[in-house]
Amino acid sequence: MTAAPAFDFALDTEIRFGAGRRSEVGEVVAGIGRRAVLVTGARSLHRGGFDDEIRRSLTEAGIDLLDHLTTSGEPDDDAVLAAAARLLASRPDAVVTVGGGSTMDLAKAAAIVAGGAELGALLAGDPVPGPIGPPVVALPTTAGTGSEVSRGAIVFQRDASRKRAIRGRGVAPRVAIVDPELTVAADRSITAEAGFDAVAHALETGISRAASPLNVALAGEALRRLLDAVPRAMAEPEAIDARSDAAYAALLMGINLATASTCLPHRMQYALAGFTDASHARGVAAIMPAWLQRTRVHAAERLDELAVRSGVSGTEPAGVAADRLIERIGEWMGQIGMLGGLASLGVRADQIGEIVSRVEGSLANDPGPTAPSDLLELAEASL
Repeated sequence: MTAAPAFDFALDTEIRFGAGRRSEVGEVVAGIGRRAVLVTGARSLHRGGFDDEIRRSLTEAGIDLLDHLTTSGEPDDDAVLAAAARLLASRPDAVVTVGGGSTMDLAKAAAIVAGGAELGALLAGDPVPGPIGPPVVALPTTAGTGSEVSRGAIVFQRDASRKRAIRGRGVAPRVAIVDPELTVAADRSITAEAGFDAVAHALETGISRAASPLNVALAGEALRRLLDAVPRAMAEPEAIDARSDAAYAALLMGINLATASTCLPHRMQYALAGFTDASHARGVAAIMPAWLQRTRVHAAERLDELAVRSGVSGTEPAGVAADRLIERIGEWMGQIGMLGGLASLGVRADQIGEIVSRVEGSLANDPGPTAPSDLLELAEASL
């Protein structure tokens, strides 16, 4: 056994995990201030029947709820600016966001802009090194994105017709309250897409050149839970053990997102967003099988390790465990209805070159080559 290499690891978010812990939201916000704005998905809070509970917890803690913003779909720059304007008008001490990754990303981005940051500069790459704007308290209603602890907020930039990220330690929420019961109302499609996103985070952050030994261990644990929990949650929506496993694994991968990096499937999906209305998860899923095959060539040893850590394979000859993991991921994607190439999302072959030209970000963290010709080959293999 080789000695573990040196690495750094730090979290910016207080985590409260467990069924029923949504009742603590008032206590949490009262520890920050007395004035709050609520940001939710258009249906997520009402769909689960938790609206009254969340509001009651806040009011019983003496919190003045100043405004309630609702959002639908993935946020664009107009939505962020509009939400930031409402935060500036109400000047809350905290922003409470209840919803999926898109809702949490909107709340995080709007809070930073309300704190004085310029959105265009943020989307151009200016980092957010420390807290700015009202602190965010995040309660996820899906088990997938990890936005409740991540240091990123993904926003569609309309003039560039692509997604870009606001990044930095100051983007992370102050507190994450991860209550698996909040995810029970997620339907089969949402459960599948969120679950796949968490699996993609596990594969990419576990294989990334930026991964520490701790990131790899967390990725393996997340895969072990998700490969079983997501199909069970789809079949039995109220199975709280499956929902808890999925929520816990998604949280672990939010930690990995904050401390490691994703790879080409996510980078390419951000560029893809201007060419299809398909969800983030389905865009990543279209690229994942071809990316895994390519990664088998460049990072078989890491795939071997993830296969063993996830329980997909025992100790086997080099490369055999990697093959088993790739096969298992393909089977699992078919089981939950997430298989389908770029063509199934409406992408045409003649658009591939332009999509590839828009890929940007930390490509060097991918274990394989990232020259334009390599990206073109991956995109063509994903059709």
